[in-house]
Amino acid sequence: MINIVRRSQLIGLIVVDSSTASYLGEVEEIWLDPSKRVSCFSIRKGFLSLEQVAGVSTEAVWTYGQLP
Repeated sequence: MINIVRRSQLIGLIVVDSSTASYLGEVEEIWLDPSKRVSCFSIRKGFLSLEQVAGVSTEAVWTYGQLP
């Protein structure tokens, strides 16, 4: 099943490392590529590329690991 989440709903979501369940921060900004597709998320500790996203729910953004 595909979950559709608006960009405005992602701002403020917590970001969690899915392998350790550790808190990484909250989504502060969403960056788009020239074709207006989401390319990365900005959190206080750094950036999270879309390739690092394991899943998105209404409560959190799950990653495949720590931030670079």
